[in-house]
Amino acid sequence: TRITGMISELQSNAADVTGALSSITALIDQVSDVQTSIAGAVEEQSATTNEISRSVSDVANAAALTDRDASDVVAHVAEVKAASADLQRVATAG
Repeated sequence: TRITGMISELQSNAADVTGALSSITALIDQVSDVQTSIAGAVEEQSATTNEISRSVSDVANAAALTDRDASDVVAHVAEVKAASADLQRVATAG
């Protein structure tokens, strides 16, 4: 009878341990799910940051090209202005 009581107590403790282990396993699964979500968010944020970086680089390149083109236009305007002045002199001299 004493042995039977000990066996019953061991069985009860084993059931408690099994329940506790099930709870711990469920918590580990939840933590794993959260870590997976965080990893996905970090990956998405990294991709977005890379895309922003590429876009900023593209805008900088476009600005440099626009600046070069504007300089070319200014140079051509100066050439046209000089040619116009030459034509004006020729027209008034003749």
